[in-house]
Amino acid sequence: MTVETATFISQLDQSKPPGSDFKAEGDDHLRLVKTTLKNSFPNFGTVVACNATATEMNFLVGVTELIQPVLTQVPLKSPIDSPTFTGIARADTAPPGTNTTQLATTEFVQVAIADSDVGLKYQLSCSDLTSDLVANPQAAYFRAQSPIAVTEVRASLLTASSSGAVTVRITVNGANLFTGLLQIDQGEKTSLTAASTPSLLLTTIPDDAEVVIEIVSPGVGAKGLIVSIKGSV
Repeated sequence: MTVETATFISQLDQSKPPGSDFKAEGDDHLRLVKTTLKNSFPNFGTVVACNATATEMNFLVGVTELIQPVLTQVPLKSPIDSPTFTGIARADTAPPGTNTTQLATTEFVQVAIADSDVGLKYQLSCSDLTSDLVANPQAAYFRAQSPIAVTEVRASLLTASSSGAVTVRITVNGANLFTGLLQIDQGEKTSLTAASTPSLLLTTIPDDAEVVIEIVSPGVGAKGLIVSIKGSV
């Protein structure tokens, strides 16, 4: 019979050649098989053997189809060196205080800013250091250079009063800063040890506000009054 025609393995007919075929056509069949093998595997043109096992060869079935979508996306990815991202890139937020070369998220930055509010302290001398205190409606003042979130106010003496407490009124643009008077008890040198402490009426001193310190009760023999106002901007 005539030798079949084929270009690739899938075109070979397993039923050919029949047992009754002419022996003289055997070499033609062998050449056909070789040709179809080489056409089907054109890249096996080197002398290097293919060592893949049957399991490994079978694994390749469908792999190209599965990875093709990924391969299509590769050119769209940012390079490792100096990448440029689009959209909203997200990452894990590092613990506060992290000081490395890792990326900082906006959350990390906001926490860092909140934790590092700039501290501010006004410390006012309301008398000299050698003269006894006297009542004075304007013992000292300052004008705020920015809004101040008040965190602490205290008063102190160089020499304690020998009789009666020293009391101080603080006003902000004429309004009381406290519900009452800041007090340094008799025999004490700081308001931190006072028996009673007033509460803040104002928690924020506005920008450019005038803050006035008034000595209401000077005590007896008290000297060197200082008033400190601490806050953050």
